[in-house]
Amino acid sequence: MVYLPDETTIREIFNKDEPTRDIEDDWAFLEELRKESETKPLQEEITLIDPKNMSLSQKYLELMRTSDSPYTFKMMGLYHVISHSIGRYFYCNHFGLQPNLFLVMSSIPSEMHRSTIARVERIIRHETYKYRWPKNDDMFYYTNITDGTTAGILDTITELQEVQKMYMFCLANPEFGKMLKEFSSKFNLGMSSLLSSLYYGEPYSQYLSKRGKGEPVRKIASGTYTTLFCTMQEPQHYLEREFITQGLLRRMIINWVKTTDLKREDYKPPRRITEQKIRQFSENLKLIVIRAHNTYEHRRNELIPILIDEITVNRFEKYAKAISGTVRGQKTTPYKLVKLSDWEHLFKFAFCIGIAKEHLNWDNNTIKNAYITMGDFIDAYKFLSLCNKNRREMISNVGINVKDIDIDPGLDWLYEKIKLKGKDGMSKSEVINLGIKSKDANELLNTLIETFKITSYTISTKGKNKLIFYATSDL
Repeated sequence: MVYLPDETTIREIFNKDEPTRDIEDDWAFLEELRKESETKPLQEEITLIDPKNMSLSQKYLELMRTSDSPYTFKMMGLYHVISHSIGRYFYCNHFGLQPNLFLVMSSIPSEMHRSTIARVERIIRHETYKYRWPKNDDMFYYTNITDGTTAGILDTITELQEVQKMYMFCLANPEFGKMLKEFSSKFNLGMSSLLSSLYYGEPYSQYLSKRGKGEPVRKIASGTYTTLFCTMQEPQHYLEREFITQGLLRRMIINWVKTTDLKREDYKPPRRITEQKIRQFSENLKLIVIRAHNTYEHRRNELIPILIDEITVNRFEKYAKAISGTVRGQKTTPYKLVKLSDWEHLFKFAFCIGIAKEHLNWDNNTIKNAYITMGDFIDAYKFLSLCNKNRREMISNVGINVKDIDIDPGLDWLYEKIKLKGKDGMSKSEVINLGIKSKDANELLNTLIETFKITSYTISTKGKNKLIFYATSDL
């Protein structure tokens, strides 16, 4: 069942102590929007459809059919690939925006299969790079930033811009909560402002002491296109008040799915989605990416326009006004501050949904423009509402001391355990003996291998083969 806020929830957005006529108008608009969005289901039906006639989103849902990950997690994977690989070439003059998304999947470990979604998304995105660098996989991994200090990320982006003329990057940390916790460390000073600059594609510079051996200034040029697709455990363990006041949280969508949001009847036995099937799906995207890139070069690096009709533009602007009305002349709250960028997220999701429906105008082998319809707007509103179902509770928990997880089978924790084994490495049975279920161990180990933190070798002992895992730093 798709979540849509009821009338009471919509009115709670506003400060009810000081109602004005304008705010009443905003209530009426959002209530009208809610009713309109209920006229058709969000999740596209894929049964009894000829595969040749399926839209991109329907083909993706078919690919993910065996996964019981939350619907929002699945679709965030597709929308991020579109935002990163295709959105880089597009621009909306009316709003002055590019459709780069900052998305975070948040839940308890294992049960929601976040790493599965991240793996599928990464493979699809990797495939879209191969048309430009068919013999250079390093380019993808250089631009796919999984971890690093502020200085390290700055150095990498600066070097790739100067040497490779690369202006497209993805932040894909599998333990984003850990990264948030480290924002205040001496190695990560400036990370919040760096993420803000990357979100808006603005120039960034960091001035260092001249007493060091390195360059005294690190710079990122304007026009850098960056997206974020990360995972983390439950947000109450990581979020701090300053993330709200600095504007970090309003620039990203943290989709927190709780165990109470899951239904027992939706459970599916875990099945690994093969790379062959994922690559087959990616062919649907590669054609659009190649033509978007060729169009961009044909236009001499001029971005392709995103067109929106006047009625839909008016709907976007009314939505932005309604959200702005929560703070103008009113008392501010952390929840209201985080909501202020919802209209931007709405536009970016609408673009990705439109591309998934192949809303493109072609001119032979080039793309004239992309376009957003009222249907895309409504679908984006529904999807954003679904992603933000638990946001009010998430924000209310910020700053509250939460007890540490009793047994944390997280990636960083397991990685440290394997690293302690040094040259001896750790077997699968030893991992399970740490108190991790076999199913969880497989998912955690696969993610650590895919992020190049560990590797595995088959060792033959007493006629039996045993898989041993080692920290890559120890090899």
